[in-house]
Amino acid sequence: MKKLLVLSLLASPVLVKAQAFSTGYVGEKQNGMGGAGSALPLDASSAGINPGSMSFVNGNSITIGGAAAISNTTYLDANNGSLAHSKNAVGTPFHAYFVYGIKDSASLLGKFKFGIGISTPFGGDSHWENNWTGKYSIVDKNLKSVAIAPAVSYKINSKLGVGLALGYSESTLHVENAVPVSQTANVVMDFKSRGMGFGGGIYYKPTEKLSLALGYLSQVNNKSYKGTATFTVPSLLTSTFPSGSATTKSSVPAGLSLGAGYKVNDKLTLALDVNYGFWKCFDSTIFIYTAATPTSALSSTRLPNKYKNAVSVRLGAQYKIMDKCTARAGVSYEQTPVPSDYVYPETPDADRINLTCGASYVINKKFSLDFSYRFVNVMKRTSTNVNSKMSGTYKTYAHVTGLSLNYNF
Repeated sequence: MKKLLVLSLLASPVLVKAQAFSTGYVGEKQNGMGGAGSALPLDASSAGINPGSMSFVNGNSITIGGAAAISNTTYLDANNGSLAHSKNAVGTPFHAYFVYGIKDSASLLGKFKFGIGISTPFGGDSHWENNWTGKYSIVDKNLKSVAIAPAVSYKINSKLGVGLALGYSESTLHVENAVPVSQTANVVMDFKSRGMGFGGGIYYKPTEKLSLALGYLSQVNNKSYKGTATFTVPSLLTSTFPSGSATTKSSVPAGLSLGAGYKVNDKLTLALDVNYGFWKCFDSTIFIYTAATPTSALSSTRLPNKYKNAVSVRLGAQYKIMDKCTARAGVSYEQTPVPSDYVYPETPDADRINLTCGASYVINKKFSLDFSYRFVNVMKRTSTNVNSKMSGTYKTYAHVTGLSLNYNF
């Protein structure tokens, strides 16, 4: 019983960094090409994708955009055959990028470009019925994360650029679970987190047709979600379940990316990105419950995750239909880092395939619009969780539609 009580507190916050809660939302042009484009300095979004290519962006640029993300998860219980559906709210990831440089290629300062990116790397809502099978893992969850990353890029010569970015992020996490002591008992947890990291990138254009990119994002160690856990339990159990402050600790993994762009002709450009996530650092999550006492049912503990490193491959293309209009399409495959024995219903992660499309329209010399759509097919996955013993099959779909406005000056 005590282990189940611990899991009812701990299970929900631990997996917020799995790809199931990654928005994957960077820029509309890249989103339309399956998420590829790190080797293509298309607009100000280069500040968030590969700072090495930022110095090759034409002129100065501002990009502001947002999206509507709708997802749905179905769970089939292996023990009793019951079917449950999540009732997820519409997510609203957004981004804003700014790139600026002095237009004087002859001076040393003219070789630099400075930028800043504001984005939502993680987020999501997940709502289940109060009496569903997995109520001790999750009933309600809301995650919001905003990252701010200033960047600088230096154009070494006409073929080579390097860049560096520093990142600061703030996240809030709201979780509600049932507690296995009565039909109405529950716990509400609210957490806040701050973290810092860095990233770097190299952009290389050996020919007029071919461009290459290398990017790296640092690991953020021991990122803490600090907050409170508030119990609603029968009055006789209030001392056993004291409300108070709580903290979860985990690591955000490092990532390495390789990108290539190839201009087939004046109309058609291809893009390929391969990303490698060092998820093994996320081997366990620590939960510190400061209100715990010798007589309470909960205590500080460590929950294993056993994550593995994972690869994603993204392929896309853009085609210039006319001077004012460009169309895009892409596909990507993302390998899950979560082993089958450690799948939780709040992040029912699995390998996924994304199908995307998009378009751009040039309004005038200064303004243009970008549109993208992404269909996310998370593969069906059957799992028996080694900790909660919850056994069943998950299936998730998602739709993400985005729009952004670009201003060039």
